[in-house]
Amino acid sequence: MNWFRPSFDPLSAADSELVVRLRSGDEACWRELYRRHQDRLYRYALRMTGSAATASDITQETFVAFLEQAHRYDPAQAPLGAWLLGIARNRVRKSFSAAAPWEPLDDAPPPEAPGHDPLTSLTHAEQLAAVRGAVDALPPAFREVVVLIEWEEMSYEETATVLGIPPGTVRSRLHRARALLQQSLSTQGVAR
Repeated sequence: MNWFRPSFDPLSAADSELVVRLRSGDEACWRELYRRHQDRLYRYALRMTGSAATASDITQETFVAFLEQAHRYDPAQAPLGAWLLGIARNRVRKSFSAAAPWEPLDDAPPPEAPGHDPLTSLTHAEQLAAVRGAVDALPPAFREVVVLIEWEEMSYEETATVLGIPPGTVRSRLHRARALLQQSLSTQGVAR
């Protein structure tokens, strides 16, 4: 044991440091990067495709592509999460061109909690389903902006990096998406 050099702890290391060590074959770094980023990639792919199986495949394909391209990652260009979402976005786009017509997620209403009014819960579940359906019906360019900014809570700049577009375009797409959502929900009688 070397008393002068602290051991490396992947749990506390920055993504960029993990990538450097991954390039030299450190498997613990790979596991930690996967642990940190797989949930977000899966949620993004699920929201964009509407299929749990496709989302799982896209998540796996993203990490395989990352392993093959890890030497190209430059932390000065983008955070690793944004870079991985960019890879996932390309996989989602490929799935759109290869897949049958897309169908939105069919979410079951949440289980009732004791002491809650079933009518209120049902109304909330119906409103939530209407919002999800309206988002699912958006064109992909608008849907991905809503998913990344509203559900993944990314900044305009991070979203712009993922999508490879200027932040102003992100803002305009989000503005248009919100207008389309408001229009769709108002025609369904869902209060905003």
